[in-house]
Amino acid sequence: MLNSIKSTFRQYATFYGRETRRTFLEFFFFQVIISFMVAVIVIVCWIAAGLTINEANSSQNLDDTAWLGATIWGLLSLGLLGLYSLFQIASIVPTLALQARRLHDANFSAWWLLLHLLPFGSVALFIMNCFHSVNGESIYENEGRPRGRASITRTTSTSSTTSDEW
Repeated sequence: MLNSIKSTFRQYATFYGRETRRTFLEFFFFQVIISFMVAVIVIVCWIAAGLTINEANSSQNLDDTAWLGATIWGLLSLGLLGLYSLFQIASIVPTLALQARRLHDANFSAWWLLLHLLPFGSVALFIMNCFHSVNGESIYENEGRPRGRASITRTTSTSSTTSDEW
């Protein structure tokens, strides 16, 4: 699983080529696990803040320490949510690139990523990304590949021809 995550972040903005279903699913479940863990920790922080305030209210002793404890728990949860938001923003491009490569492997165009803009489009994309890989070459495999220089054919002195792809 760790190799899939490393591979996805290494190919940060590579929207061409192919990717296996296993790599896609491992990265997807990694994001789900991170989201679940952050949600649980934030909920625990909010419960701790609420219990701190509730305990102070029940004892009729609303001193500064009760408010300070609730504030610390609240700030801890907000800080964690901020870090999680930064992680999600940083993983937008690798996730889209991974999905584009996966769609190419299932013989779909990466333009299908626009389904994310529709209300249940992400569910449809998840299903499309779970399709079987195409045997042989996909017609969309090179979609999005940078088109720098064209391939050059040169002849050497021994009259053999080689092709250099840029």
